[in-house]
Amino acid sequence: SLAAPSVKCIVAVSRYVEQQLRRHYAVAPERIRLVPNAADMPNPSDEQRNQWRRIVRQGFEVAEQTPLFLFAAHNPRLKGYSTLLRAIRLLQQQGSKIIVLMAGKVDYRVMKEAAALGVRDRIRIVGSTNHMAQLYCATDVTVLPTWYDPSSKVVIESLMMGTPVITTSFNGASDFVSGN
Repeated sequence: SLAAPSVKCIVAVSRYVEQQLRRHYAVAPERIRLVPNAADMPNPSDEQRNQWRRIVRQGFEVAEQTPLFLFAAHNPRLKGYSTLLRAIRLLQQQGSKIIVLMAGKVDYRVMKEAAALGVRDRIRIVGSTNHMAQLYCATDVTVLPTWYDPSSKVVIESLMMGTPVITTSFNGASDFVSGN
């Protein structure tokens, strides 16, 4: 048990995890140390950022004036892709022409659901990639409507790259999002 006396200290990667330890496992606050999750991202010049933006948008056939969102997840279901697809449908019904890049382990089920909701043409599949910095620079907003994440690296990396984020209170990295 986490509350056992033999457990001297527990490191929590976010206030969200710290609260869960206290609430669900009765861990005393003095036994918890908060060490926020972190990331390492490049610091590209404005010229490099603009070049990445042009290259990615051209590659996915997204016009410069089109709002481009990024969703990235290894577990899309847990990270809220269904919620995102329904939000895209609502925005589309209101006349918005947003496009969403989906990076990570996006499979047939995601695309089948997108087609059923009538938003398939609003989705561009990136798949697994080692070029997240370029994607953050190319997009206008990162969206992660997660049902659970102790502290999402996607959110931290996006903010480090200067790209705003929309996420949920079920994400420990929401500590870093203004207006939380």
